[in-house]
Amino acid sequence: LARLQAGANPKSVGDQSLLPASTKESPADLVARDFGEPFAAALIALPVGVWQGPVTSGYGVHLVRVSRRTPGHPATLSEVRTSVERDWEGYTRAQAKEQYYRKLRQGYSVVIEAELPATAKPGGSE
Repeated sequence: LARLQAGANPKSVGDQSLLPASTKESPADLVARDFGEPFAAALIALPVGVWQGPVTSGYGVHLVRVSRRTPGHPATLSEVRTSVERDWEGYTRAQAKEQYYRKLRQGYSVVIEAELPATAKPGGSE
């Protein structure tokens, strides 16, 4: 941490990892999904532009620097249009499927017998 705070290259400090060296513009919910809620909450409390740590995640402990914080905003329709359309299509498809099954079930009656006949064998074809 002291070396990083003194200006050392982050690539020359610490242990090798399969995790990316940096993550750009990740919403807090995705950071929480990938690294855990405690890690995401710790990042929110850190000052911008200063190396801090250790911060614990599900992968271990990390030295982190928050480069920038962008406040969230309500999404516009143009930003979520594709997702909304996909959700609507999925809902419409599920509704149509349910109506189709209801119509099919009207043509059948189901009888559940309390006990199997004595000659029947489970899984058999007698």
